[in-house]
Amino acid sequence: MKKRLAAAVATTLGAGALLLGAAAPASAATPSATTPDGKTVTIREFVSGMFALVQPVSAGDSAWTERRNFTEQLGKVTATSDGTRLESTMVGSAFYAHRACAQTAGGVTCTGYYSPFGRQ
Repeated sequence: MKKRLAAAVATTLGAGALLLGAAAPASAATPSATTPDGKTVTIREFVSGMFALVQPVSAGDSAWTERRNFTEQLGKVTATSDGTRLESTMVGSAFYAHRACAQTAGGVTCTGYYSPFGRQ
């Protein structure tokens, strides 16, 4: 009985890992951009959501994502102190193309649009 339960759990975990791997292929390169003041802005995905990543950050820097054909600043966050990274709040869905944007002392910088499923 214990062996059957262990086999069922292992099968379930293996299937879950396979599905997560299929949803976020390791070979897909996400676009990034460099701000005029030398910071890196990248669009990232996690399972089925998207978020913006800015590295490094200064107090007052902001990060957000934008969905193609929409102007809302989704998941916008603002750094309250200097740090190594700033991640916007996760937004979905990864089925649509998003881009990462950041406002720093150098102005507003955005990446190209990206969708892990190739949707534009």
